[in-house]
Amino acid sequence: MVVEIRMASPGELDLVRGLEERLHDPAIRSSPDKVAALLADDLLEFGRSGEAYGRDEIVRRLATEQGRERSERPPTDTS
Repeated sequence: MVVEIRMASPGELDLVRGLEERLHDPAIRSSPDKVAALLADDLLEFGRSGEAYGRDEIVRRLATEQGRERSERPPTDTS
């Protein structure tokens, strides 16, 4: 199998950054449908603890995070 790797263009980076920034908007974060629309079906994110979170888990957790301390929230930073 051959895998081709290329650098993202500045426009692609801006697009991804903009989509990521939308996840910080409380109106988006509290809406499971809006969060689900922004995340890939096969998303797998790793938290600081090393625990892996799939798309459905992230959608569920973000919808219920209101009022919790930031340190208790699931990770959303993919940088």
